[in-house]
Amino acid sequence: MNDHTRYADLAWGLLYGTLDQEEKRRALQLAAAEPEFVDVLRREAALKNALEELKTAMPPEAKVRVLASIQGTRRRAVFQAVARKVLERTLPQAAGPVWEIFERSVLCSEQL
Repeated sequence: MNDHTRYADLAWGLLYGTLDQEEKRRALQLAAAEPEFVDVLRREAALKNALEELKTAMPPEAKVRVLASIQGTRRRAVFQAVARKVLERTLPQAAGPVWEIFERSVLCSEQL
């Protein structure tokens, strides 16, 4: 990992509070001693501020639609899983006698 990548990771972690104590100490030492790290830190801070400006609250109507879509998808997945299990267990037993009748009728027709 080169210095720039390490600096970017440390700067990001410092801004978002994800560094442990040792990393935080290292980042603060770099900020005091390395102009290149300070430059990276400024750029990361500018990116963070730009992203904060883009964040907007989701309209309540959109929240309702998204939640309904998620719940509908979940319900559909549960239904499909249950239906698959039911069909796997019952279809062979239910279709067996019908299949035998079908085989007999085909065989009888061919023998005539």
